[in-house]
Amino acid sequence: DLHLSLRRQRQMCIRDSKSTAKLICESALCLALNSENLPNTNVGGVLTTSTGLGSTLIDRLKNADVLFEGPSKI
Repeated sequence: DLHLSLRRQRQMCIRDSKSTAKLICESALCLALNSENLPNTNVGGVLTTSTGLGSTLIDRLKNADVLFEGPSKI
């Protein structure tokens, strides 16, 4: 049923939008509130989120109920 398929796709987009908002907000809070716990990033210019925020961001995201799945759960 096309209607069911479109509704399911919309629900996935809404869920993904909420996750994106959490990622952005927690990244900003990580920079603002936890800068003393961040990895030493004085060695580069533009850094990836993982390099710049590291495990401090992962901990914040876990507390915000963001689940990472892959070959092994983080």
